[in-house]
Amino acid sequence: MNICSTCWLVVWFSLVSHSYNELVSLKTLKEITGKCHKKVVLPCDISIKAESLNVTLFSWISDNTKKTLCDVKNTESSMPHFSCAHEDRSLVLTIHHARLADEGNYLCKLRSSMGIKQTWSKVNLQDCHSKSHYDPLRRTCHASGIYPQGQIHWSHHHSNLTHNSTLNTTQAADGTYELISTLHHDLHHDYNCSLWFPRTGTKIQILPRQENDRATQAITLVKSVASGTGTAWRTLALLLVSELLFH
Repeated sequence: MNICSTCWLVVWFSLVSHSYNELVSLKTLKEITGKCHKKVVLPCDISIKAESLNVTLFSWISDNTKKTLCDVKNTESSMPHFSCAHEDRSLVLTIHHARLADEGNYLCKLRSSMGIKQTWSKVNLQDCHSKSHYDPLRRTCHASGIYPQGQIHWSHHHSNLTHNSTLNTTQAADGTYELISTLHHDLHHDYNCSLWFPRTGTKIQILPRQENDRATQAITLVKSVASGTGTAWRTLALLLVSELLFH
């Protein structure tokens, strides 16, 4: 075979491949923004202009782990909190109870009688938090597993008291943040502290830990008895608070 014939074969193969590529394509969501601990759904649909298509591979692959999460022949995912559903020319990947480690790129790949096609979906997560508690006795709020970086707001009724607090922020190895905020206020009120995500405006009230219930009762008792006067009232308050906290 001479050089000219070889050139024509290369050109012919390129034209045929290009023609096949135009007959089939993949449609995905290029970027998906979800919330931590919620469900995130990634659809991948085959669009075809030909009469038939012989599919040999149709799968979702994680760029983080380089693992095939599922494919059309085995929709049972290799990862416990992932699942796949296949119907006709669609393969849908679902991330259940999404966590920060699931953020990143996912590849939808197709291998068929018309060649290879692939496209990416990027998953972004927001409003992540794992644990939080409020200590009313020390007027301290703690939140961990936060992503992206948030803030802690303090309030009493409709008054914003955040300016009277200090906030310490540390970043963990997994990229999440830990927040510890202390309110510096001398008055005895029922304060509220909330975790706030500036990017989305999401605000989550932080509640007292179970073990602080007695402390909360003690503070409420002191405030109610404090309205009385005289030594007898003060003695009664001390006795009742001691009973709540130490028995």
